[in-house]
Amino acid sequence: MDNVLKQRSLEEQKRLDDLEEEEQKKDERRSDYYGKSILKSSIRKKRPNIYIFSQEDLANDDIISMVETTPTYKRTKMELENIRSKATTEEKIAPEPETTTNTGSMTITYLTSLRDQPLNFIMNMDLFEQISNDIKEAMKAKDKVRLETLRNVKKCFLEAKTAPGANDTLTDDTALKIMQKLVKQGKDSASVYEGQGRADLAEEEMAQVRVIEAYLPKQLSPEELEAKLKEIIARVGATSGKDMGKVMGVASKELAGLAEGRAISAKVKELLG
Repeated sequence: MDNVLKQRSLEEQKRLDDLEEEEQKKDERRSDYYGKSILKSSIRKKRPNIYIFSQEDLANDDIISMVETTPTYKRTKMELENIRSKATTEEKIAPEPETTTNTGSMTITYLTSLRDQPLNFIMNMDLFEQISNDIKEAMKAKDKVRLETLRNVKKCFLEAKTAPGANDTLTDDTALKIMQKLVKQGKDSASVYEGQGRADLAEEEMAQVRVIEAYLPKQLSPEELEAKLKEIIARVGATSGKDMGKVMGVASKELAGLAEGRAISAKVKELLG
């Protein structure tokens, strides 16, 4: 199969070279007829070489995700080769999905999914790596909902990593904010579908929400949220609704990821009267 792909690549390259040669001949004829100065403003750039991925590359979800989030005009042969190399390297150094260590007094098992452990128990694996790893697990398990959801999450991660000024980095704090935003969007969409009497579509949205929520910190209960806000109100010295902005400024930072913004706002308004 690789030989066939290589042969096709060579044939396509030869075809492009022939076209380039023909264009050069046309330019020479134009130059002889119109003069060289007329061509300065219409110099043609050499056509980029095509790049053919192997069957293994096309089965690599990391490669597909990175190509999809790369603007078409940037998909040069060099850029695609860099994507392939980067994805292949990450796959080679990816941690084992599950490792069990017997220390004599206890056995520690490192699980593959955040569904089975608290967020702060993950060691040496950031959220981007965790999502990438779990995409592969979802593919193996043929879990369509989980696979589609995590692919969308990773797409958003890659967009954030490649955004201007991001320097190809994505912190867990930023990743969590992205996932929280996706959860909110999913719940809002589900609410709209329910209002339209489309319970089936609402459930599809909520199924994806549940997948993402498994990666988020445990949400505060109404009682826990109220206790936290009362402590913040006392600390900043708020006494009336006029101080709501002061309370929200502190609460939004301290409770980020632990409760939805509208829930915090509603409870602060209630407590301040």
